[in-house]
Amino acid sequence: MDLDASMRKSVEATQRTFNTIRTGRANASLLDKIQVEYYGAETPLKSLATITTPDSSTIQLQPFDGGSLGLIEKAISMSDLGLTCNNDGKVIRINIPPLTEDRRKDLCKLASKYAEEGKVALRNIRRDAIDKVKKQEKDGDYSEDQSRDEQEKIQKLTDRFSRRIRTYAESAGVEIQPDHNRIEEWRTTKDGGLLSSSVSGPITGYGANIIVIDDPIKGREDAESPTIREKTWEWITDDVYTRLEPSASLFMVAARWHEDDPIGALAELWERWKPQLDAYVTRALDPTKAPSYGVPGNK
Repeated sequence: MDLDASMRKSVEATQRTFNTIRTGRANASLLDKIQVEYYGAETPLKSLATITTPDSSTIQLQPFDGGSLGLIEKAISMSDLGLTCNNDGKVIRINIPPLTEDRRKDLCKLASKYAEEGKVALRNIRRDAIDKVKKQEKDGDYSEDQSRDEQEKIQKLTDRFSRRIRTYAESAGVEIQPDHNRIEEWRTTKDGGLLSSSVSGPITGYGANIIVIDDPIKGREDAESPTIREKTWEWITDDVYTRLEPSASLFMVAARWHEDDPIGALAELWERWKPQLDAYVTRALDPTKAPSYGVPGNK
């Protein structure tokens, strides 16, 4: 599969994810992720019923098997979509209520999360393509100028598909501020946004609900350098961690190149903290019974 096709396939997957966001209008794609337990097997809802939108605020489901009506209703009600079913014994109708302001803000955050996940997928494809070009240059198949030209083409293609992802985010209700609308940094009118940065790049002045670190060590050559490993870990601990808002999440996606790389450092932290796990739980339930491990709250 060529690079254009790979990126297009990735963006199409991101678009399908955006289609599951409830925007206040009836959309059959809202139910794409619903699985129904049908004869003991998890079955996609769209395989069990005809789904239509008779008007802009109603989704209607006509099951192929009348006996599955209750199972379908249960699956929708137990999902995280917040939808209420009206079952008349023959069909299920779902009224799509207008979005509240709080729900709209939640959906904007969700759309920003999906956009970042889509961009991470594109960057992974870009990284593999650039690594291939660099290898061809090293093997003598490309001159230095040819390698640079190919890498520029890859970046332009990545930018083009990144703009599509931002368009999907906007269509899901994310309004982009006109003065903060660059591909690598955009902000919404609801105090959300997305920032892309390289390792050691500027991220101060920003808070984050979700941070994704994608391959902070780029290859074995960088991993063998103690200086690069140390600077990368310092950037993660001194810059990235301090950007996390309360209850925020951080994800690291990376190849393991060295025992002292960031993944190794995180593994060491986990091994040091794991014996204290039960103590933290105990302290939350009954602080007087928790042993002292330097847990916040000790006196």
